[in-house]
Amino acid sequence: MYKSVDGGVTWFPASKGYTGERINDIAIDPENPALVYAVGQAGTFKSYDGGENWIGLSNGPLRGKSWQQSIQIHPENPNIVYSGGKTSGTIYKSTNGGQDWVELYRFVDIPETGEPETVYQVRAIDFPVQS
Repeated sequence: MYKSVDGGVTWFPASKGYTGERINDIAIDPENPALVYAVGQAGTFKSYDGGENWIGLSNGPLRGKSWQQSIQIHPENPNIVYSGGKTSGTIYKSTNGGQDWVELYRFVDIPETGEPETVYQVRAIDFPVQS
């Protein structure tokens, strides 16, 4: 992982403590840019110093979960964080800065019917952020 503080003119390594390979999403607290979350192939990580050092968040239902696709910090409360998984199809919520997570929503698996005439439609919906 690399970081730029000059609009992308120069870059420097910023991945001490990050043990993954691929980053899928990064969330930066708009009120405190030193607070950063990253999710990817190795799970969910948190930085208190603008991404220079990372701590793995493997508590609760996110333990051992990889391929998290998205992360979002609540705009009014940085202790509330949402994370969504690709392989699990599940959205998790933390109310204590990523220390503990609860399952908020799980997408239903589409069954295989073996009937070529059967068509399923899957639609993503936006839902309001709830505190």
